[in-house]
Amino acid sequence: MGDKKHTKLKVRGASETEVKSVLRNEFKESIDYRNCSKNPESSSLKVDVRGTVDVGKLYERLKKMSSSVKIESIIPEDVKEEIERYKKDLDRIKKQKEDLESKLRKKREENKALQAQKTAAEEDQKRLKRDKEYLNSKVDTKREENRRLAEENKKLQRKINDLEQKHKGGTSTTAIEYHGVEYHQKLHHMHQEVHKHEVHIRKLRISDDNAGNAIERVNQLRLQ
Repeated sequence: MGDKKHTKLKVRGASETEVKSVLRNEFKESIDYRNCSKNPESSSLKVDVRGTVDVGKLYERLKKMSSSVKIESIIPEDVKEEIERYKKDLDRIKKQKEDLESKLRKKREENKALQAQKTAAEEDQKRLKRDKEYLNSKVDTKREENRRLAEENKKLQRKINDLEQKHKGGTSTTAIEYHGVEYHQKLHHMHQEVHKHEVHIRKLRISDDNAGNAIERVNQLRLQ
């Protein structure tokens, strides 16, 4: 009888009924599966037989009732099972490959988006750096103006002191009052200017701190 196998034959000159009758009546004990299919393009029959059938005897029996018989393949059952297993493994590997390619495409898109975010963050950092440098320049300018105003304030204060000394020494009251009022007005104006610049500098410092905080946030974003 032999080992189990899968045998494929092509039969010409015999009907499907005749072939099935032979398989069912003469080889039923050695056949686990049988199938006959008609080729629509010719008069041949494709016969699939699985089991421990003696292929030689089956060939001779079919040859007696037909014009020709051709054995297309004989595959041992264990080899057939191994082939099926290989096919399943191949399908599994193919699916894994498709999944990996899909993940790779997704990662590339994510990397592209992250690169765009990084570029935008770097541009923001450059802009904030320029803004900070500009604000620092403005603060330095205002500090210099403050120093100049402080010097002017000192000069005016000295002039007022001189006038007060002259007043004590007998200088005309009218002249002293006139010059005193004039210098007090100038002094008041200078104090207002100093106060205004000090307020402006405080605002610039706040803006400078905000710029620093923004740069720190960008750096934190890059580190994530």
